[in-house]
Amino acid sequence: MDMSASLSAYQQSQVLSDNPDYLGRELYRAVYRDLLGMKTALEQQKWDQLVNLGSHAQLIVSALHDVADISSEAGKAFKTVNRGIWQYLNDVMRLHDLTKLEEVGHIVSDLIHQLDQRLKMTIHHDSSHLGWSG
Repeated sequence: MDMSASLSAYQQSQVLSDNPDYLGRELYRAVYRDLLGMKTALEQQKWDQLVNLGSHAQLIVSALHDVADISSEAGKAFKTVNRGIWQYLNDVMRLHDLTKLEEVGHIVSDLIHQLDQRLKMTIHHDSSHLGWSG
């Protein structure tokens, strides 16, 4: 077993996990997976599964909302977006609204894409530009 390769992978994962953009992207990806499951649950009229997945997504979104750095305009906008996502998820669960589910899916997908672009940049960015206090 090549220990240097394992150590390198560990060090790389530690560097990535210290990056708030990477963590945010992974959390939004988890939300997106929940949204895909919610769509299936809506189509199959499995209301318990819909609420279970929606509640899980809301927990993640609430955590992202809570780390917003409100001392900046970007932080205030970030907090507002996450509050909106939380409310949309609530509406989807209560009203079984596929249109709102698709809208929130587009929002989360756009956030993931923006974070992907930021992670591809070679220059260092301050995490406050996105609005969280990472």
